[in-house]
Amino acid sequence: MVPKAVANKNARDEKKEAYLRAIYDRYTAEFHATEKQDASAIASSTHIAMDAVLQNDRIKILAAKISSAAKACSHCCREAVEIWPHEAALLPESCARRHDAGTWRG
Repeated sequence: MVPKAVANKNARDEKKEAYLRAIYDRYTAEFHATEKQDASAIASSTHIAMDAVLQNDRIKILAAKISSAAKACSHCCREAVEIWPHEAALLPESCARRHDAGTWRG
């Protein structure tokens, strides 16, 4: 007979494995659905989803009144970042959409 604690752990592990499998299957299906899209459309939809997650995080941070950047801090703003070629292809389009001659602060 299996002790109750071991049985509970096994049940939790099975539940976790099923949950992770479902996530994996969902993302695999989403990945395969992009096979017929061009790289710009994939990058654009990915960044829209990332922006939504970031906005949700910003709301949570504001709600908790947590701010890690000091006034006039520009550390994060000046960090070098790497981007993929399809992201670089989206930059001109994104800049044109967000900034016109009246709002651009070069």
